[in-house]
Amino acid sequence: MFAPEKVRAFLRWYEGDGEEPPVVPDQQPPPWLVDRHPWVDPNEEPDERLVPLSEYDIKERTTGDPDGDGYIPGPQAGDELVDTWRGAVDQEGFDAIAWYVPFHYSTDQYGIYVTERGVQILGNLLFNWSHGQQKPMVADITFSTDDGEFPLQADIRNAAPDYTSESFESVQAACELALEILLRHEWYHHQTELLAAYLEDFADEMLYRDYMEEAYRPARPGTDCLEESLANAYVARSRACMRRAPSTPAFHTLFEYSTRFQPDAYRAYDRFTGQDFRVGGRHLAHLLHTADATDAAASLGDRSQQTLLGSRLPFDTSIARATSTHRIPVYVVQPWSPTPNLEYFKYVALETDYNIRQSDDFGKKYERADKTIRERVDRAVEKLETNVDMPGFNWRNCRTGYQYVRINEQMRMIVDRDDSINEVKLVDFDTDHDLPREYGCYN
Repeated sequence: MFAPEKVRAFLRWYEGDGEEPPVVPDQQPPPWLVDRHPWVDPNEEPDERLVPLSEYDIKERTTGDPDGDGYIPGPQAGDELVDTWRGAVDQEGFDAIAWYVPFHYSTDQYGIYVTERGVQILGNLLFNWSHGQQKPMVADITFSTDDGEFPLQADIRNAAPDYTSESFESVQAACELALEILLRHEWYHHQTELLAAYLEDFADEMLYRDYMEEAYRPARPGTDCLEESLANAYVARSRACMRRAPSTPAFHTLFEYSTRFQPDAYRAYDRFTGQDFRVGGRHLAHLLHTADATDAAASLGDRSQQTLLGSRLPFDTSIARATSTHRIPVYVVQPWSPTPNLEYFKYVALETDYNIRQSDDFGKKYERADKTIRERVDRAVEKLETNVDMPGFNWRNCRTGYQYVRINEQMRMIVDRDDSINEVKLVDFDTDHDLPREYGCYN
């Protein structure tokens, strides 16, 4: 069981003052999480594997092409995809296809988990919706029986004539947004637990587990579950998500579509997308301290039920920085066998005759890098040697004349490409936030 001294040890490690995170033996994930995701049951043999986000590139998943070569563009259409999505999220929202294991419950399994299948389904839907297909509409209707009339919610699938924003150019771009949405939702849950830890350190008493069992769980999935509403509001406000969408208006419309089949708390995010987001955070902090969810929605304007530290949520928005410094593990839950009919991309194995060479500084940095980093760089260089225009590199120009390409979700490689002599010179590589500014890749 976690105690205040263990919380302080965790916070010291999290802030970079401790060498190792504290380990609490004989911890078990909460029963409600095991019920929702049997995978986290330590007594069960998982039929999936965990891929650290830092080693995962969503565009590398292939299953083979029945025609032998080329793309599997695969935007999945038809009612089956909508039914799959509704069946997945109608009870648990985004937390049905991604989840967060709190360190208060399990230091062994602590982290964020996102299912590849969830990314694929949501990504295909985002692509379809952006092209005016299968807009999720829900109608309230009634049906009559001998016992009277009963309400029934029916989903109506039709085109999306009111979608006037830009469309995704590819399904893989839509899947990248889907991954960002799920990561950001779970990141808010992580930041909420971190807030609880700060409060526990100050109060010298344990608060988080009482909050989870007495306030959070009883309120789900109704509109009084403040944490879920704020988690979705954080996604809706996220600039990282907006940057991955065709445009900001497109993101807001598509995100609203994605919540229509979710429980009340998840759909109620629009209460907190403006200035009330900070007010909601202060009330959430108060809930963490009191574990009293009585009439939470009605008390949102009551300053006596606010703790000001909550207005700082989230404390940090850089998931890449947190994962690169190993403060929180983030995994993609991947099936051992690819998901049928939902694979959307395959590399085109065409060759281009370009000479790939390294600068001296690149070679020295490569030699100093650890084995995992070198393997990622090797894979990227191998693809460059095959085809410099292979989809997935996302070539971008820097202000200084260099270009950068993506190695994976977090890492980029600086190159000097000269098409006049068919040569690519490798200059540098690092994570987004560690690349030197001198290359002129970012403002």
